[in-house]
Amino acid sequence: MERTFLSGIKKEIIYCLKVLLLFIGGNCLSACAKGAQKVTLIDPPNIIFILADDLGYGDLSCYGHPYAQTPNIDQLARTGLQLKRCYALGVTCAPSRAAFMTGRFPATLPGNSAINGFDEYLTLTDILRQNGYQTGHVGKWHMGNKQQLGPQPYGIEYINKQLRMPAAGEGKDDSLFAAAIDFMDRSKEKPFYLNIWCHTIHFPIGIGSKFETLFDTIKVNEHDFSQWYVDNKIRPIQQAGLNLDSLMKQYLAEVYDLDHHVGEIIQYLEENNLSENTIIVFSSDHGPAPIELDLQESEDRKKKRFSLLGTSGDFKGGKHTFQEGGVRIPFIIRWPAKFLWGTVDSSTVFSAADFMPTLCGVIGLSTKEFQLSGEDMQASWRGEITKRAQPLFWRTQSAGSSVTILDGDWKLYENLGGVVTLFNLKSDATENNNIAKAHPEIVRDLRRKIDKWKATLPN
Repeated sequence: MERTFLSGIKKEIIYCLKVLLLFIGGNCLSACAKGAQKVTLIDPPNIIFILADDLGYGDLSCYGHPYAQTPNIDQLARTGLQLKRCYALGVTCAPSRAAFMTGRFPATLPGNSAINGFDEYLTLTDILRQNGYQTGHVGKWHMGNKQQLGPQPYGIEYINKQLRMPAAGEGKDDSLFAAAIDFMDRSKEKPFYLNIWCHTIHFPIGIGSKFETLFDTIKVNEHDFSQWYVDNKIRPIQQAGLNLDSLMKQYLAEVYDLDHHVGEIIQYLEENNLSENTIIVFSSDHGPAPIELDLQESEDRKKKRFSLLGTSGDFKGGKHTFQEGGVRIPFIIRWPAKFLWGTVDSSTVFSAADFMPTLCGVIGLSTKEFQLSGEDMQASWRGEITKRAQPLFWRTQSAGSSVTILDGDWKLYENLGGVVTLFNLKSDATENNNIAKAHPEIVRDLRRKIDKWKATLPN
């Protein structure tokens, strides 16, 4: 108890120092946490960041799902920018969110961010609040113990976690989106930033879904999916003697429920004349969850595991893996006042760590002084193919774990036993052919970059 109390005092002191230093624009607790210079923004847009949970790269109609109905998210894509090479930087909930919020590779943060938060590092919401934004967060948290973080952590003024399970007839995120609209209604006279971090499409599937009847006619044809998906999702269901069509119906209904709520946000903005100057970003935290059976679970919960039918499209892997299916995520951004309509970018490599510097950049705020892992890729948001300057790195927040690097089209996995696998994603996006032996010079170069990066990480 004493340790918890002292930890809470420490967090409150750190938070107060951050706010003070932001206000005076001075130096913060370390070179990594400098104060942000306040800037007078011209006609700043509202910003809404909708983050789905465990939604696969291929789970939306606009990303190629053969059966999904996602008309509202598809509308965002048709009237905005759709990135085809956006990468999560964590393969579980907390590290992925850490990258979006701090602009940093999760492994560069000390400890487990789900428990410890982001320590003294500034966040996107810190900077936006300092520059006149009202800041809100509804839904899933995974950013540290709120009770120990002090008042208004990370510069977030309004927090509504919405953790309760839905009542009969409710969708999983009904109350969450109602809270989001309530926040916007109270904040619309000034620019606002709002995280809407969904529980959909996380396990368990089919809780309170209202839309299953829309998919009554679904008959799953395994030829509509990749062989990896067939082997890892469809075959286990068939071997267990369960009804594949019924389970797919549950999954699609929950994705539709999410899309329905996105439509509510779009409708609210239009009805309140906020649509033109509001940035909407839609993405997911990482790839889809695998079917993993826990022998300690009840038979009913084991059966529910089989409804985890999210797909990574043509890619292998999902949540918990650094394969393309685990880290490649949907990413859609719409800002009618500024961006091109209906742009699809299949070339630019964008990451969750780029979100903070890029978003700040497009509204007129610089993050260069913060030495972030992410890059300001705002040219890509304006429809230009953009080449990043630095590689992307993945490693869990456990010291000594294996590292994966993506540098241009070259992706290398360095395993703990010293074995490496190398793929060229331009010619082999589905990672079928390990070409490490054929390209020893590429392997050496990428391993040097990994060693240099690992030397910068906390112990």
